[in-house]
Formats: sequence, structure tokens, C-alpha cells
Amino acid sequence: MQKSRLSVNVLGTSFNLEADQKDEYVQAIYDYYLSVLEKAKETSDVDDPLKIAIIAGLFLSDEVFKARLESTGTIADPKAFIDMETTTMRMIAKIDDVIHDGV
Repeated sequence: MQKSRLSVNVLGTSFNLEADQKDEYVQAIYDYYLSVLEKAKETSDVDDPLKIAIIAGLFLSDEVFKARLESTGTIADPKAFIDMETTTMRMIAKIDDVIHDGV
């Protein structure tokens, strides 16, 4: 899969990102994040860019937890999700190695 490239300009900071997703997907995530940043600015009396980014991160974390609660009916330990993701990524890497290297 071709890598997507995105120029990010958020709260006075600029950098480039590369992702293994389609351009449209990466752009949609970025646009959504910008909307959450705007919500953070509008709903707080904060001017500090770092604090605004932290508030936006908390808003997004709240959305993730609500979605998990809705889909599973329980709030799971966030560490468990990280551990599952790490294990899954290791398994995918091993499968990729076998497919590409034939080992």
C-alpha cells in the first residue's frame, strides 16, 4: 500500500506525517481532529496551545470510552486494550515476515 503524506499545521506547530492508510482516511482524521481542537478552544478559557491540545485529547478519549461502553457494555481497563494492540501488532508483523520471507 502506498503511504499517505499529510502536512499538519496545528496550534502554531507544523510537521509532516506519513501513514499506511489511504489519503482520504488520513485527511478525514486530521479534519476531525481540527474540529475537536476548535471545540476545545470554544468551550474553554484556555489560550495555551499545549493545553488546548490536551483538552482535545481528553475529548477524543471520552468519545473512545463512550463508544467502547456502548459496544461492550463495560468500561475496560485501558491498559488491556494497549496490551491487546501490542500483541496483535506483533502477530501481524510475524505473519508479514512469513508471507514476505517464506520463513
